[in-house]
Amino acid sequence: VFRIVRLASLEGSSHMNEDAVGTIPAAAWVIDGATPLDPPFELDGVTSAAWYAQRVSQELAANFMEDDCHVGEHFVRDAIRKAQTAIAKELKWTLQEDQYRPPSASMALANCVGNLVEVCTVGDVEVRVRLKSGETVRIAHHLEYKVVDTPGGETEWGAIDDLRDQRRAITDDGEGNSHVLSVRPLRSDALRYRSFLASEVASLLIYSDGVGAILNGDLDSYLDPSIDIVTALGEARKFLVDGQRVDDASLILAIPVA
Repeated sequence: VFRIVRLASLEGSSHMNEDAVGTIPAAAWVIDGATPLDPPFELDGVTSAAWYAQRVSQELAANFMEDDCHVGEHFVRDAIRKAQTAIAKELKWTLQEDQYRPPSASMALANCVGNLVEVCTVGDVEVRVRLKSGETVRIAHHLEYKVVDTPGGETEWGAIDDLRDQRRAITDDGEGNSHVLSVRPLRSDALRYRSFLASEVASLLIYSDGVGAILNGDLDSYLDPSIDIVTALGEARKFLVDGQRVDDASLILAIPVA
């Protein structure tokens, strides 16, 4: 199981926090909802991105609580796939797809059962694992995955300048799948998975890209539980230039315990 040392989810410049964080005894996750680039709309009184992130969190909690003794890449992938599929069915009933582009989300999750810590990422939410040897391992799938760009073949999604084209490429690979959680099924290679012996893990940090932006990417020192990353995040926000756009910032610092 995990001992949660720090947890925060801070609203950015928009009027609503579109991140979600969740914990159960054996798992923790951060979800970063992405607003559709077409005219914004709401679901159940919140933005569609906030709704989507919250629903993913609820489904993950249900799936991992249901099978809280299971481990392995197949189980983790299946739990995430079940969450995505269930919410996709809800969205297809709710959305008029010719009018709205559906919301999407990136996520990162850590699962700790017995002497195994499992980490997975989808999109641009990341995890840093501090090993007791002193080594820090960064799991950040978005640095590697590519999308099809016509007519030039494959290109990194971040190299697509037009934001609408970029979002479209991320949520539709041209073959009916998505690189992030959305209405379309998640590509098999869109989820990055790593596992560690729990006895070798000192701590791990799960965080949305808003955290890295506010703290200028210097996050390794905050894997030390004695350093209060939540206070540091709040203080750093005070020095941002007035009018500067700030993304939602969410994090969980956890320690595996026997």
